[in-house]
Amino acid sequence: MRTPCNSIIQTPLLPHQKTGLAFLWEREISNGQSAHHLWATSPPGSTFNARHIITNKFISSFESLSTTTPLGGLLVDDMGLGKTIQALALIGTLKQQLITNPQRSTPTIILCPPRLITNWKSQISKHAQAGALQAKIYHGPTRHSLCNAKIWKCDIIITSYNTITQEFKQTPISTSSIFKINWQRIILDEAHLLSSHQIFLMGTPIHNTIYDLLGMISFITQPQSSDQDNWSPFILSSLSKGRNDMLNLALQHLSLRHTKTTHLKSLPTIRHHYELLPLNPTMQQEYSALYKECLSSKRKRPGEVFRNINKLQICCNHHILLNTIPDADLEDHKGSSTQGNSSKITLTLLDVATCMISSKISHLLKSSLKNKQSNCGQTKLVVYTQWTQFLSLIGIALAHHSILSAQINGTITEQAQEKSLENFFNNSECELLIASITTAGTGLNITCANMFYLMVRGPPKFYYDFRTLTSKFPGAQLEPSQ
Repeated sequence: MRTPCNSIIQTPLLPHQKTGLAFLWEREISNGQSAHHLWATSPPGSTFNARHIITNKFISSFESLSTTTPLGGLLVDDMGLGKTIQALALIGTLKQQLITNPQRSTPTIILCPPRLITNWKSQISKHAQAGALQAKIYHGPTRHSLCNAKIWKCDIIITSYNTITQEFKQTPISTSSIFKINWQRIILDEAHLLSSHQIFLMGTPIHNTIYDLLGMISFITQPQSSDQDNWSPFILSSLSKGRNDMLNLALQHLSLRHTKTTHLKSLPTIRHHYELLPLNPTMQQEYSALYKECLSSKRKRPGEVFRNINKLQICCNHHILLNTIPDADLEDHKGSSTQGNSSKITLTLLDVATCMISSKISHLLKSSLKNKQSNCGQTKLVVYTQWTQFLSLIGIALAHHSILSAQINGTITEQAQEKSLENFFNNSECELLIASITTAGTGLNITCANMFYLMVRGPPKFYYDFRTLTSKFPGAQLEPSQ
C-alpha cells in the first residue's frame, strides 16, 4: 500500500504507522477498487456480472462498486502502537488533498469516553503543526455555545458517547448543531463501548462475544437505505454453521492489526508475577466465618450465588468492605463497583492499624517502600482494584507511610482525574497511582508506569484479560495477588 504524503503531522510515523495510514487512506478513497476479492464473477450469459460473496447481492457492472463498497474500517493495533496518531495523520492527509476543494472540507467528529477527550486534544497539539488542525471540544454544560458556524470552521470536533446519546434523546435533531453536520468521517475511540466514513480505534475488538465485533461491522457496512448491505447477519449465519470464512474475509477487507511482538521488538519483555498471599490470622478467621455463612444460605433470592462469591472476593481484600458495598453491587458478578460511599471508610477507619490487617495492603507497602529506597523515583507503580472502596483503604495506608499517591475512580470528577494523572506523570515524588478497573481499565495514557499491581481475588480469566491491559507499557511488571 502506498503511504500518502503528509506535512501537517510533524511527528515522524513509524513503519507500522505508515502502513496503518495507507490502509485508512485506501479505505476512504479506493472507490471500491480494494473490494474486488469480495465479489465472485458470474458465468457467461448471466444477467449480473458479479455476486457478493458475503451478502449474495448481485451487481450488473464492477463500475458500481464505488456505491456498494462500504467506506471506513477497523484499526485494531495493540494498545500503545499509536492508533491516535494514525487517525490524526489520516485527517491531516485528507485536509491537504482538499485544500483546493472546500466543498468536501467538512469536519471529522471523534467520539470517545469522557476521560479521553482532553487526551485527544493534547495529542493533536503534540503531533500536528501549530494551527494546522483546528479542534474543538463538544462536551459539558457549555457545549451549545459551539454553534453550527463555529463547528464548520473546525477540522475536528471531540465529544463523548454520553454527550451524543443525551443530545439525541433530549434535543430535537432540527435544533442540534451536532446532528446538522455532514461529517467527513466519524472516529469511534474505544469502539467496543458502542453515510459517513467510520474509523474504529480499539486494541481489543472482542471483549465478550462475537456480537461486539459484528456491531462494528454493521455500523460500517449498513447504509440506512438497505438492510441487504449489512454483512453481520450473513456472517453470523455462517458462524452458526461452524464456518468462519466469511468473518475472515470481512476482517481481511475492513480491518488492520499490528502487535508489539511483531513491530516493536526492541521493547523489553513484560514480566508477569503471580503471587498467592496467605491471609493473616484475623482475615482468615473472618473469611472462614463468611464462607460458612455462604454455604448455609438458602439461596432464595435471585443472584445469591454471585452475591456470595463477591462477598468472599471482597473479604480477601478487607472484611470491613462488606459493610460499605451495596447489595446491588454485590449482585453484579463482574464485581466492579465505581459507586458507593468511600467517604464512609475514611471517617470510620482513622485507625491506620485497621488497614494493616489486609495482607494485600501490607505486601504493597513493603514493595512500595523498597522501590522508594532503591529507585529514587525511577519506578512508577499503578495499583488496580475492582472495588472503589478498597482504594480508600490503600490511600490511608500509603499516606501513613508518607508515600505520595494519586487516585482515579468513578466517584471523582473528570477534572480531578486529569489533575491526578498530571501529578502522577510530572511529579517525581508521586510514585504510585491507585485506580479502579472500571474507570481506568481502558484508554488511559499512563505510559510512564513500569510496574502494576492487580489487587484482586478473581478467576484466572480475569487475570489473563488484565495481561492485555499491561501489554501497552514497556517493561511493565504485573504482580496480581489473591
